[in-house]
Amino acid sequence: MTSEFDAINKAADEQRRAQNFDDFNNEMAGRDTGRIKRFGFNQARQDVIQEEKRKQSAFEQMMMNVVYREAWTSAMNALNQTEDAVYQALIQAGDTLHHAQRQYQELLDKAALTADGQRVFKDKHGDVYTEDGEKLSADEAAQIDWRGDDPSREDQAHRLDALTTAQEEFDRISGHSNRIVEIREELTPSKSNPLSLDEIQAMEQEANDIRNAVDQSVRHDVEIKQAQQLVIAPNLNLTF
Repeated sequence: MTSEFDAINKAADEQRRAQNFDDFNNEMAGRDTGRIKRFGFNQARQDVIQEEKRKQSAFEQMMMNVVYREAWTSAMNALNQTEDAVYQALIQAGDTLHHAQRQYQELLDKAALTADGQRVFKDKHGDVYTEDGEKLSADEAAQIDWRGDDPSREDQAHRLDALTTAQEEFDRISGHSNRIVEIREELTPSKSNPLSLDEIQAMEQEANDIRNAVDQSVRHDVEIKQAQQLVIAPNLNLTF
């Protein structure tokens, strides 16, 4: 009798454990089985949903204020305009960098070489330097076969300066692009806590400052390119 009773209790315990295991997994997965929720997963899930609703509701409540809504809309408009300006500037800076890289490589390809293959450049004083700026001795310089149209050290310095400037400008515009992404994330309604009015206005001002800086950079680059273009006088076919 005792052994039969123990067997019944053991079977009941195993059934309860199996049921508990199923209930645990079903609750954790959010499945509704019609059974009483006993492990707290449903409550935790509801708490998360309510918290998300509260956050969204907080932003919606702020947007009901006319001043706040106009400030947020104005900031987003400024951000969109700045994003377009930065995109165009990034394309232009990339083109300028690529052009500078190509020009510098072409200069290197035309440079004179030492016996061991080092590129060298002669300055206006007749001194010879390697690509890295190491000065050669008179004996070493005398062994170089100069073609006559070799780029000078001054040519190298000019092209290298242009390349360095182009790289710095590209990096600067890229930094603005990264910051624009951050500003957009900070202005996104799904943010945990809506920005204050002062914070939104500060974001708009920063976006405007970035756009102005980018616009000035683009204008400056255009002016430089125009100044570098060769001006050819028109043939007026004048006869005297």
